[in-house]
Parts: sequence; structure tokens; C-alpha cells
Amino acid sequence: MGAISGNAESSFFERCSVVDSSLICSVTNISGFGTHVWIGGLVGYSVKSNTFNRCEFSGELSGDYAIGGIAGNAKNTKVTDSVSKADLIDIGADALAIGGIIGNAVDSKILRCVSEINCFNNTNGYGIGGVAGFAGINETEIKCSCAKGKISGNYSIGGIVGDGGGLIENCYSRCELRGNRGIGGIIGTVASFCTISNCYSLGEISADYDSGGI
Repeated sequence: MGAISGNAESSFFERCSVVDSSLICSVTNISGFGTHVWIGGLVGYSVKSNTFNRCEFSGELSGDYAIGGIAGNAKNTKVTDSVSKADLIDIGADALAIGGIIGNAVDSKILRCVSEINCFNNTNGYGIGGVAGFAGINETEIKCSCAKGKISGNYSIGGIVGDGGGLIENCYSRCELRGNRGIGGIIGTVASFCTISNCYSLGEISADYDSGGI
């Protein structure tokens, strides 16, 4: 579900803005991920070489899986010079893959993007990041991007990426993070084949164990 399109393939989105929106999906039981899935501020499900350039989202998002300010579930997608200001409300108890720009990013690129995220009333979710919730370990790249705001959850909570790998370069986070374990200023849980270069975090981190500034 997205304010512009639920599903997009091989498309180019230029200077698209969705302002003061509220997206709440009630699609039932997709792939076993719960009842509210693939929620994007612009596009819910983005595949096959979509590009978002100079796009903007502000508003409220709600769901259980793959929720993002620009795109919810994204594969082979590029997001450049875009801004998201997302308030995550009524997130499911076991929600996962929630990101300020992309919820679940697979073989995708996020370049020069800014995220302002508020997801601070969630206690059981995991894979929540200021820029991307999950980042695929193969070709996913996040460069020259930043995030600020407040994020809470159970585990795998990160200022830039919640869980995953790929390349994270020239990024910074000013997110306040709170959770149980796997809480990191840049990435919550690091998968194999992850490279982090020239990144820093200035946000406060509160965790029971397994936390770090990066």
C-alpha cells in the first residue's frame, strides 16, 4: 500500500511529494507476516529498477511488516536526494523491517537521503532503522544519508539500519534508541558481508545488553 502506488515496476518517480498523509493497511495474512504489510509513504512494493529522486513524505504509517517512508518493500530500487518525516503509529507487537526511507531493502541503493523518524512507543518489534529496517547483504548500499528521531523496539534497532549488511558509507545518526538487545548507533545487528565506512552516531542509546555506539 502506498499513497502513490501499491506496486511499482521499472518506474521513475521525480519530485513526488506526499504531505500530512496517514496510511493504515488492512490486507490479510500476506506471506505469514501479519495483517498489515508492505506500507510505503509513496509506494508499498517496489521492484525491478524503480528510481525515486527528490521525493518527499511526511505523515503517519502503521503496519506489521516492511514499512518505510518512501517504499515499504524494495528490491532493485534506488532512492536519491529524498526526505522522509515518518511517525510510526499502532505498530504491531511483532512488527519487523521498519525504516525511515525503506522498510526492507534488497539489492537497493539509498543515496543522499534524510530521515526523521518517530517510532518510540513500540516494545516488541525488531529490524527497525532510521534509514532502512532490513538491508540485504548483497548489493544494498546506503551512502551520504542521515537520520534523526526516536526509535524503540525489542532487538536489532539501529540509527541507520536495524538488521543486515551491505555497504553503509558517509552516514550519521542522531537517533535516540531504546531496546532490549542488538542496539547500535549505526546498525543494530550486523550480518555477514557488511562494510561500514566513515559513519558516526550522536544519539542516546539505552539497552539491556548487546549495544554499541556503531
